[in-house]
Amino acid sequence: MIQEVIEYRETLTLPEIKGNIFVIDDFLHMDDAILLEQYLSSWDRKWQVVSNNVAGVYAYKDNPDVRDMYMKYDFFDQQTQVSEDIWMLDPFIKDRLNPIALTRIRANLYPAREDHFEMGWHADFPGMATAVYYVNTNNGGTRFKEGTVQSKRGRCVIFDSEMEHTTVTQTDTSTRILINFNYFPGKHSLKVKEGSYGQ
Repeated sequence: MIQEVIEYRETLTLPEIKGNIFVIDDFLHMDDAILLEQYLSSWDRKWQVVSNNVAGVYAYKDNPDVRDMYMKYDFFDQQTQVSEDIWMLDPFIKDRLNPIALTRIRANLYPAREDHFEMGWHADFPGMATAVYYVNTNNGGTRFKEGTVQSKRGRCVIFDSEMEHTTVTQTDTSTRILINFNYFPGKHSLKVKEGSYGQ
């Protein structure tokens, strides 16, 4: 079930996250959200292309589409810092998610397409949590079996990393940018209500 978080103190525990999807709007202070969008939209960011032989490999390997690609920018991978700009993510790491340990932090950039396109169902890692933070607002999103969460600047969706999900590309903006955190959460509390995202 997709649940809307109405009071978020710091982070969710792994047992709370297991089998659930939590949607949190205004996850960052607006100044931080704007700064992060400007930073990831700047011309000097060194994005790497993930080509169609990797993107959507499971769902579309029999019908490859040359447009089935996206770009990535790694901050942290295989438990190692790979970007000197990881300080940009301090509001997440120190103030909001408070992870016990990180596995990967990656920004993804999707170019616009004329129709919405699903990149392929997948799960991230076993035994941990995923947080997807939407850097900009657009009509793309993240689809789960339970429903779709729309991309909205400042929105964060936290879910069980073992849950299958797929990217849905956008048609209304030139780029769709998000940051994906794979981490082991600490222990804090929140209040939730059932959301309307699955309708």
